[in-house]
Amino acid sequence: MANVRPLYIPPPSQEPAESGALILRDGTTALIRVARPDDRSALQAFVDRLSPEAKRHRFFSETTPPAEVIESLCDSSDPRSKLTLIVTRVWQGAPRIIAAGSYFAKDNTTAEVAMAVDEAFHGKGLGTLLLERLALLGGLVPGGWPALMARNRTLALDARRLLCAAAGTEPACPDEMLGSLASVILPDSPTIETGWRQRDPLQARLFDGWGIEVPIMRWPAAPRRLIRVSAQLYNSPEQYARLAEALRKELAAETLSPAEGERAG
Repeated sequence: MANVRPLYIPPPSQEPAESGALILRDGTTALIRVARPDDRSALQAFVDRLSPEAKRHRFFSETTPPAEVIESLCDSSDPRSKLTLIVTRVWQGAPRIIAAGSYFAKDNTTAEVAMAVDEAFHGKGLGTLLLERLALLGGLVPGGWPALMARNRTLALDARRLLCAAAGTEPACPDEMLGSLASVILPDSPTIETGWRQRDPLQARLFDGWGIEVPIMRWPAAPRRLIRVSAQLYNSPEQYARLAEALRKELAAETLSPAEGERAG
């Protein structure tokens, strides 16, 4: 039997907020950095590719902004007052800007933030990644990355405690294993759907009845299931408290007979 020598994998390093590699939700990567004056043509091409709706959300107009606006976004010489980050990757055979975000300081503690993401890369977490870095670079998160990571982990732990109480289940793992994501085991589903692509009815009720979008997954197989939440800069304890309330009521409704459910509704 051949001797196998394990591959040494160094511990992950934390790159600075203003530059480095990003890992998107689909596992692919991109690069982020501060915009420079020589990015004007690439940023202009990115803006030109945006849909009219995306331009309206970003620039409050469906028309392409004038050249001086693009030029201003590429000027990050005074990062305490304004700064633009761009995300790039090779796409369709050439390096392109696929997302951009800017902050404009109003005072020492508040700033306006605006972002745009190429439609081909929606749903990959770029908005969250840009927001976190803009907040760090703008000094809106005292303590930098360590403080942000500690805040999100504390929020995830509190969220798990609330959801475990609502579901009546024990934590799936020790606190030491949590970062900013938390999964909570739910009571078995009363439905007989077993396909991975079949959405759990509980997930649909949380969205339709409460306006809460959260994944509920069959684990390790139906009828076993779990709910997963993440904690990010834009999340607050009140959001998880509301989710816990909704989860508690919807799980209780699952145990009622149809007649009891109608009376409870």
